[in-house]
This record gives sequence, C-alpha cells and structure tokens, in this order.
Amino acid sequence: MTHDALNHLRDLEQNLKDWKLYLENLSPKDFLNNRKERHALLHCVFVALQAAIDIGNHWASNLTSQRPESYKAIIDLLHEKRAVPSKLAKDLKGLFSLRNVLVHQYQELNLEKLFSHLKKGVVPLKAFLKLAKSKAKEQT
Repeated sequence: MTHDALNHLRDLEQNLKDWKLYLENLSPKDFLNNRKERHALLHCVFVALQAAIDIGNHWASNLTSQRPESYKAIIDLLHEKRAVPSKLAKDLKGLFSLRNVLVHQYQELNLEKLFSHLKKGVVPLKAFLKLAKSKAKEQT
C-alpha cells in the first residue's frame, strides 16, 4: 500500500477507537442534548468513514482498472473481486451512505435514529480495518 493508504489506515484506526470511546461514555440523551459531545462524536465518525472510503478506493484500484463512480461502487467492486464478504459489503454500503448524509443533510437528521446507527457501525468498520491491515501486510 502507498504512504497515503497507510495514513488512511491510521486515521481509520484512531477515529474508530475514539468513536467507540465516545459511544461508551455518551448516553442517547446526552447525544441528543449535548451539541458539543454530539459534534465531537460525529467528527470521529466522519473521519473514520472517509478514511474507510479512501482505503477502499486504494484497494479497488490495486485490484482492477475499473474506476468506481460512487462510494457504494467501491464496496461493490471489492465484493465483486472477493476482497470483502457479502454481509460486510452490505454493512459498509450503509455506512458509506451515512457519510453522505452527515455531509449533505445534517439539519434533517433524526438524531435518535442516528445514534442507533452509530452504535451498529463500529463492528463492520473494525472488520474492514482488519481486512485492510491484512491486505497491507501482504503488500509489504
């Protein structure tokens, strides 16, 4: 993997740890009512998701000359090339959509529903990180 891809791995790992830590220390009520804490958590989520997207893009470019036309297409390509299993691909596509929601529709978010999604998002991203780290080791 390139230096950039390794930086993305580091960003994903660090922000995923922060994401998990915030969730452990933040109740749903605090998430709804404490804007500062909510924004800190959402920043970790956004950086982690963007790092995962960037890792997926690097990975996909090493597997094929096809260029994905969307974030979801990155995962489709990785799944098609058997780099990511079906269940993980499905979960990651949902998370990559969440990244777009955070960027483009923040004012319209249902915060209670969002908090529930954030709790579920850690596990698939950890699995993706593990796969990506394994792939990085193969290439070094």
